[in-house]
Amino acid sequence: MARYTDADSDAQRLPEGFHRIGFDADTSIYTFSGPDGKLYESEPGNRYGELYPVGEPRPQRSEADIEAVNAVIEEDHASAVRTMLPFALLVFVFMLLVFKLAVIRFKSGKAKPENRTRRDSVESFLKPEKGRLDSVVEREKNKDFG
Repeated sequence: MARYTDADSDAQRLPEGFHRIGFDADTSIYTFSGPDGKLYESEPGNRYGELYPVGEPRPQRSEADIEAVNAVIEEDHASAVRTMLPFALLVFVFMLLVFKLAVIRFKSGKAKPENRTRRDSVESFLKPEKGRLDSVVEREKNKDFG
């Protein structure tokens, strides 16, 4: 939804007597007819803005205009970077703490892996738990003898 819904129609945004009659999807240029019957085109990508007569050369921007636009873009870029710095600092401090805690845990010996072989782990998996199966086997032995 547009931000200003009250100024979304062509009648409100175009000069008196202008009507939008087409759009070229390849060049992203809108075509308008003027009150005098001449055709006008918009800038590429702009639905509204400056209109130029079809077939006439458009005025070229001067070097000073281009430099002014580039300066504004560069200023906006610096402003965006400045806005992101506190967030980047928080992420950096968080990562520093995570790595610091990992190093402390590793140096304390708690995180050292045991020297176990595959055979040890398989045997411990297959070995019955103490008390559970042994007690059942003992009861069966006692029944035979008792």
